[in-house]
Amino acid sequence: MHVMKEETKGLLKESWRRYWRMVVKMWPVLLLVFIPIEMVYVASVPDDPEDMHAFMSSLRWSNILYCVFGILANAVVYRFIAADCENRFLSCWQLMAEGCSAWGRLFKTNLLSSVVIFLFLLCLVVPGMIWAVFYAFTTGCVVIGGLGPGGALEESRRMVKGLWWSTFWTMLVLFGLSYVIGILASTAVEEISTRLYFLFLDHISSESDVAWIACNAGFVASEVLFDIICLFAQVGMAVFYLRRVVTLRKEIDGVSDDVITQ
Repeated sequence: MHVMKEETKGLLKESWRRYWRMVVKMWPVLLLVFIPIEMVYVASVPDDPEDMHAFMSSLRWSNILYCVFGILANAVVYRFIAADCENRFLSCWQLMAEGCSAWGRLFKTNLLSSVVIFLFLLCLVVPGMIWAVFYAFTTGCVVIGGLGPGGALEESRRMVKGLWWSTFWTMLVLFGLSYVIGILASTAVEEISTRLYFLFLDHISSESDVAWIACNAGFVASEVLFDIICLFAQVGMAVFYLRRVVTLRKEIDGVSDDVITQ
């Protein structure tokens, strides 16, 4: 248990360092991906807060946009981390091009894994959780490993086998930290923007386009900030995947050396 905690602490430190390096170098790509998604979502939110049908419809559209385009950001993140670990420099647009090249395979892999997990969830919650962890490395297997949907699912299961609990613990820490910090930061930004909006409302007409833009700009900014902060979990999983690859290679090399010696 102590060893697992030390490994998790080391993983968090490395992930945090690479995350900030990624944000500094990749912010144009991240904004290019997330701003349109959040603007479409804001535009589709109903004016009547009690119109639940319209609200659920806008939420579904937001989820579809994330499933289709949000995975592009994940692909770019994994390509950046792989290049950063090798001390290679890739421009934003090179990363975007490489992310786009892996998008189709990643979309199919995510769709296939979601179907499998959903079917297990229909049986019982526990099997669904088990297989969700088994598929933790699918993005890395596709984007970095270059595998197709079926191969990525099988390879991810093989990588997690024997380390299910440590993988589960690592995912819980990474995604838990990301979402908690993301919610706190986005809530603060939204609160500040709301106060500024009402502060300047005396100087603009509440029915004007300027008022609509001012009202929604803060919400879009808070949601984009939340999206970018939550990418920390993806950075951590990319680092975790690469560490696992190195470990497996060492184990294979060790077995090979023993066979040659014998």
